[in-house]
Amino acid sequence: DTGSFDVTCVKRSAATAIAITQGETYSCYPNTTKQFTVTYTPANALPEEITWSSSDEDVLSFGYNGTAYTHKIGEAVITAETDSGLTATCTVTVKDYDTITLNEKKPVTLYSDDEKATYKFIPSADGEYFFESLGDCSTYGRIMDEDMNILTSGNWGGNGDGFKLRYELEKDKVYYMQATLDYGNEGSFELLVSAVPTADSISITAGSLTGIVGGSINLDVEFDPEDSLVEDVTWTSSNEDVATVNEYGKVSLISGGTAEITATTPSGLTDTVTVRVTATENIQANETKTVDISEPGEQKIYKFVPEETAQYAFYTSDDESNLYGALCYSDLRPIYTTRGGS
Repeated sequence: DTGSFDVTCVKRSAATAIAITQGETYSCYPNTTKQFTVTYTPANALPEEITWSSSDEDVLSFGYNGTAYTHKIGEAVITAETDSGLTATCTVTVKDYDTITLNEKKPVTLYSDDEKATYKFIPSADGEYFFESLGDCSTYGRIMDEDMNILTSGNWGGNGDGFKLRYELEKDKVYYMQATLDYGNEGSFELLVSAVPTADSISITAGSLTGIVGGSINLDVEFDPEDSLVEDVTWTSSNEDVATVNEYGKVSLISGGTAEITATTPSGLTDTVTVRVTATENIQANETKTVDISEPGEQKIYKFVPEETAQYAFYTSDDESNLYGALCYSDLRPIYTTRGGS
C-alpha cells in the first residue's frame, strides 16, 4: 500500500502544572493498596520524577512510585511534588466498611475476579458463626480479624458453587467478611452471617458394642444436624464392674455382663448404648465344652491356640438351626461364619 501524509515535530515543553489523577478528594478502605498517578499541563509536557508524601502516615503511607498503603480509618492529605517544584494535593478519606448484621442477606454483584466485597461484622456473643455465599456463581470467602489477617478462607461447603466458612468469634470484636469471584467476569450472589445452631440430638457411634474381657471399645458421638455446635461430652457407665469408660469414650471391658454407657452434653442432650462383655474360656483340641445360653444374643467365646499347623473343625453336637458360630481373629474379626449345626 502507498499513501501521503504530513509529519509534525513538536518540541515538548516543561509542565506548568500537575494534578493528581484521582482528583482533589478520594475515598477508600483500610488495609488496601492504591496506585496514585499525576497528569501534566500541558498534556504533552515533559514528565518529571514525582515525590509522594502523606500528612498522616498512620492513616496512609507511600511506597515506591505512587503506591499507597492504607492502614486505618481517618483522613490524610497526600502531596505529589515534581523535581521542579510543582505540587498537587488530594484529600484521601479512609472510611470504614459497611456493616453486615447477623442473619442479614446482603446482595452483592461483582464484575471481575479482582473485585472484593468486604463487610464488617461485630458479634454480640461469643460463639461459632457461619459466613456463606448464597447463589449459583463460584465464590471464594475469607474471615479476617480487625487487622485483616485471614483467620479462615475457602471456596467449599456451601450450596451449589458457594462457600460456607465456620469460625469461632469473640463478642464485641471487629471482624471482616470478604468474598470474591472464584473465577469469571461477573456474578451476583448474597452473603449471610449466621450463628452455628445448637444440636437437636446426639447419637453414640461405635464399630461394635460387644467384646471380650480385657478388650476395649472406642465410642464417639455424632451431633444432629451435622453442622451444629459440637459440645463437650461426659461419659458414664451403669456398671463399672463390667465396663468403665474414660473421658474420651474409650470403654475398658472388665468382666462378663452388660453395662449401659451414656453420653451427656452440658446442654442436656443424651444417648445410651448397651455394651455386652463376654468372658472367655480356653478350649483344647478334641475337648468338648457344655454350653448354656439363656437369652438371645448371648455369646460364649472360647480361646483356642493350636499346637501345630493343621486344619481344625469347630462345631456343635446338635443340629440347632438357631445357633450361630464364628471363627475369629484375636480381635474378634470373623474369619469364617456359619449358622446351624455345622
